[in-house]
Amino acid sequence: INHQRVLNLQWEVPKELALLDDKQAYNIVQRVIGDESPHSLAQQLKNTHWITSLNAGADRLDKDILYLFISMELSQEGLEHVEELLLELDKGIRAFKEQPLKAYIFEESVELAKLRYTFPQGSSGQNQVIGAARDMIYEPLESYPRLTLAPKMMDQEGYKKLLSMMTLDQAYINIWAEPSEIKYELDQQESSLGAFYCEKKLGDLSSLQLTQSIDVGLPPSNQFIPKELSLPEEIEAS
Repeated sequence: INHQRVLNLQWEVPKELALLDDKQAYNIVQRVIGDESPHSLAQQLKNTHWITSLNAGADRLDKDILYLFISMELSQEGLEHVEELLLELDKGIRAFKEQPLKAYIFEESVELAKLRYTFPQGSSGQNQVIGAARDMIYEPLESYPRLTLAPKMMDQEGYKKLLSMMTLDQAYINIWAEPSEIKYELDQQESSLGAFYCEKKLGDLSSLQLTQSIDVGLPPSNQFIPKELSLPEEIEAS
């Protein structure tokens, strides 16, 4: 990746919460963490000038193997304060855990999922077919696309469990940046592409003094979700 600075974190979801079922608490977690409203985690971290964007999502590898991820594009200053940024991120996730999940967040997540399925954006017909074929691997044909489409039940307990396991010591963390900008020696080489990299253990961060203050909140209700998208059968002439 040229001229990019990216910090990625991944967590393996416990198998009982990774299944494609009626609850799918992971969908709500990525909605809450990926929110970009004024009091969101993304906006609060942007205010530190350490990141320029934050994306949260989930990658499914099998019917019971799922990874939650957070990916952040860093500024030059952010690359110099990775440890402090990780602490702020961890503090924000723990703050979400202390706030009960609101019913409107679940309901709006379902509505948005239905809209994305009905009106796919930025994807070719070929990619849509490939995506549907992949989804059918994980959901039985007799129910498809009911489970793939959206969760049916709000799972407060599963939501809290996922946030609880999203700690720094359970995360897979990697940084992509120009070698000249990284303070570590790249002492290993990947075999297939020949890229240089290094592996380091995350040290004890408890002694770091945080100079930033973030105050995250749950996503506000989205007033712009359309309720009616059907066209009128007849249009009166003006």
